[in-house]
Amino acid sequence: MKSTKIELRHLIKEKISSLTTLEKIKFSSDANSQLLEFLQSRRCRNILIYYSLPDEIDTQIFLADNIDRFKFYLPKINSENNKLSIHPLLDLKTSISKGNFNIFEPVTQEEPNLDIL
Repeated sequence: MKSTKIELRHLIKEKISSLTTLEKIKFSSDANSQLLEFLQSRRCRNILIYYSLPDEIDTQIFLADNIDRFKFYLPKINSENNKLSIHPLLDLKTSISKGNFNIFEPVTQEEPNLDIL
């Protein structure tokens, strides 16, 4: 099972790296449009989302286009205890920075408020 999972991840990584920039933009745009439609149809207000890496569906455009429409939350890894916490995304310029694993995450020392729903 483990070798199959590793092989599958390798295959997916190869497929993603073979996409052109225009194909990646198109797939991201399509995914973001579908996500927006889904969230609006469910009348969602609070969204837990990740800040994408270069080889993932681009959520950065979705965040920028919708930061005034929804309240977004991002995960953050505490490097001291290796625990994940959830924090609000206040803005895209000053409230995020590269954290563990070179992944953008919220800049905060506060304990997360999980009363979001």
